[in-house]
Amino acid sequence: MDPELQVNLVWSGPGWIEREAIPPVPPEIASLMREVSTVGKLVE
Repeated sequence: MDPELQVNLVWSGPGWIEREAIPPVPPEIASLMREVSTVGKLVE
């Protein structure tokens, strides 16, 4: 994935959409993350 596209799009009023950087995942949550197999699963 293109890092430039990894943002939150925020509606800022009529006709205005702003990009906000996604904050880093806190360490206590990152420690819970693991790889998940996609074998035999429908990935959309």
